[in-house]
Amino acid sequence: MKQISLNQIEDFLKSDTFVLFGVSQVKQKFGNIILRELSSKGIRVFPIHKELEEVEEIKCYQQLSELPEKVEAAIICTRPEKTDLILGELKTFGIRNIWLQQGASNQQIYEKAVLDFDNVVYDRCILMFAKQKGVHKFHATISKFFGSFPKRTSVVK
Repeated sequence: MKQISLNQIEDFLKSDTFVLFGVSQVKQKFGNIILRELSSKGIRVFPIHKELEEVEEIKCYQQLSELPEKVEAAIICTRPEKTDLILGELKTFGIRNIWLQQGASNQQIYEKAVLDFDNVVYDRCILMFAKQKGVHKFHATISKFFGSFPKRTSVVK
């Protein structure tokens, strides 16, 4: 797997609205934490769950076709078995910009995703990059200090 660049992350975050897979009835699940954190920062997120009507007091959509507007970016916070199916739905729906949250993919899923999508951010925590604050800002600072924070790549024209 190639290194994720800061450019890729910034391109992903240019979207002002996201679809999120991986929310649950369980408030402690990381998909719910992502939903709460991003929503609290004024970022519009449409959670997708096949069985829930609402999560974290936000309307939940059962499928992509129910979304009230076009969304160009998706955050996936599911187990790899579910991620593979979700990627198929996203490809069919035309969403080309995806974030595979840590633990949502494996080598095989990643290799397929980079062929099928324009921008694939993987194995990074979106909360370290999307209007970071608190512990997430601290975590980003520590990553920079130890050299594991993504680097910007130069654009060749």
